[in-house]
Amino acid sequence: MQNKITILSLLFIILGFSVLSSCKVADIQSPEVRVTDSRFHSVSLSYGRLDNQLQISNPNIFKLPIKSVSYTLFLNDKEFIAGTTQHSLKIPAGGSQMVELPLDIQYEKLLKGLGSIFRNKAIRFQLKGEIDFGLIKVPYRKTGEFTI
Repeated sequence: MQNKITILSLLFIILGFSVLSSCKVADIQSPEVRVTDSRFHSVSLSYGRLDNQLQISNPNIFKLPIKSVSYTLFLNDKEFIAGTTQHSLKIPAGGSQMVELPLDIQYEKLLKGLGSIFRNKAIRFQLKGEIDFGLIKVPYRKTGEFTI
């Protein structure tokens, strides 16, 4: 009798392993991050705002929570500002969402650090950073130029 129970138990274990091995484990795919727009807006006499739009696409079958967005802004190849913003957004499963990343730029700091802008009449910028989804971090990058 005990041999029959042991054989039955062994059969259930084998059956369980074969069912589990035939199930495909969900692949976690990396989200795609694109900077779709960066625009400079004159806000006041002392500072301007660089408004950035990040489009985040989630190819997974589950929501992805955004914990934070880090950024570094380079102007004419010099690091100008850097930081991290906290977010509590969730990117829907199989969907995408726009995330705003506004950066305030003080003109006084800009003029002190970038004397070459008057000679070139333009400011080259590079915005780069990472979006932290908890288990993974995804980089993004955008370059461009503003004419003065």
